[in-house]
Amino acid sequence: MSNTPQIIFAVDTPDVHEVHRLLYTLADVVPWVKIGYSALTAFGLKSITRLCKQYDYRILMDLKYHDTPSVVARNVRMLTEYEIDMLTVHVAGGHDMLQEAREGAHGAAIHHGVAEPQILGVTVLTSDKRADKVLPRAKLAQAAGLAGVVAAPQEIRPIRDTFGDDFLIVTPGIRPADYPAQDHQRYATPNQAATWGADYLVIGRPILEAVCPVSVVTQIQSQLSLFAASLREPVTSVAIW
Repeated sequence: MSNTPQIIFAVDTPDVHEVHRLLYTLADVVPWVKIGYSALTAFGLKSITRLCKQYDYRILMDLKYHDTPSVVARNVRMLTEYEIDMLTVHVAGGHDMLQEAREGAHGAAIHHGVAEPQILGVTVLTSDKRADKVLPRAKLAQAAGLAGVVAAPQEIRPIRDTFGDDFLIVTPGIRPADYPAQDHQRYATPNQAATWGADYLVIGRPILEAVCPVSVVTQIQSQLSLFAASLREPVTSVAIW
């Protein structure tokens, strides 16, 4: 686990022109993009992946697959062919579905001569107040060989303490201190999520709705860098973030 989580920009809009503008604008400051159903439906798989690769983004394809094991495995194989870096499946689909998704990605990567994507299990959505299923689902994801999970900020520390530093934690529901929670029931600031041990922070609307998206990203990154630097220094005082 890195001391400084990477930002994943959530391209959650069907506006084709806006997607083009944002990907161009943010290309120098954000390493990752999350593609969900809105952008995928507007562009199509081939076009949206080509556009992201044009600007050298790494891609998290967030489709939360939850279907029969064979259907999910087939879809994962298709995504792997397009050189997706990470993708999501819903842990509620069960062990067999998760395992077949992982095996499908592995086989497709070998067949097409591409890197194998990391598969993340979605535990419980941040719009859901109930968190009691998160740890059992994280355990199921690990048992099926997944690279990590998608989990709300409040579950980061229990997952990290239980499964260690090599288990990836991708965290949505990230909101700057002055930004409204909107439909997230469980959310946190970037520094809170970093403190608890997140590897990646998914941020959408605070960037999408900003007058200057680059400024929002660079400000968050600056705060995270200062936080990481404070961890490397000898503790001589208490800092409040």
